[in-house]
Amino acid sequence: MDICRELLQVFFYSIYMDNSWNTLSISVLSQIVQNCPADFLEAEALGYLAMELLLAYIFSVFQRTDEALSDHLHCEELISPLFIAAKTLVKRCEPKKQLKSVVVALVLVGYKCIREAMTELSFSTVNDFVKCTIPLMKNLIDDSPEHGNNGSHLRAILGTCLNVIADLIKDCIKGIHLLENRRPDLLKLLQLKLSFSIEQMVLFAKLVYESQYCRQTEDSNTICLAVLKYCTKYIQTVLNDSNVQVQAIGLQVLKTMTQRSANIEDISFFTFFSGELVTEIFHIIHNSLK
Repeated sequence: MDICRELLQVFFYSIYMDNSWNTLSISVLSQIVQNCPADFLEAEALGYLAMELLLAYIFSVFQRTDEALSDHLHCEELISPLFIAAKTLVKRCEPKKQLKSVVVALVLVGYKCIREAMTELSFSTVNDFVKCTIPLMKNLIDDSPEHGNNGSHLRAILGTCLNVIADLIKDCIKGIHLLENRRPDLLKLLQLKLSFSIEQMVLFAKLVYESQYCRQTEDSNTICLAVLKYCTKYIQTVLNDSNVQVQAIGLQVLKTMTQRSANIEDISFFTFFSGELVTEIFHIIHNSLK
């Protein structure tokens, strides 16, 4: 255990050195996370030390991807073990009542990297990462009663994530308006980010709509309704935007997600959610027929 602790401390110092350490550090860190005894992760919060390292390396890798496209393939080789290690650590980390802070950190790291992605390649890599974190968020919401979380904790978690997504939606729309018919490469990246953020907003609405926890008490039901109202508001903002490209992106995301519906629960949600947006959808159709 002492050796592992010392290794983690060395890895922290290596983050501030040149990138030549990254491959070795990430490989060893992944092995520690996946193979060390459970009591190691519980001792002296070493599990959270390992998670902090993983998050730091994720930021480091994506920063390199944006700075040097020639390093992108090498960075992709580092991403996979980082994600596997992060998911493994989330499952093993104790105490369980603090699990929510790890999950939220992973989700917010993904959103931060999406915002800062400067190329389609780096955006795609981060997008894959976020897809890995959404199921963890679902588990966090569903397991809230087991971990002793009250409504205020869950409300704070969901509110933080939704505010970040909402800010990204607003910034993407603003950027698309400013760059219309200029800088096609940057415009396409903004469109990808807008599509991503719309999908995330819909996914959060879907998470609370399908969550059993959000239907158990009056307080949890209030949280569910507030999230659905918030998400609906921002999708309506997209569909009501004066820019046709923004409207088209919103409709395309809704169409794609609806077509991917694979079970009764999915169909039920998208039927409900589309009903909340029917006025905006018909308004777009009406204007297109003029």
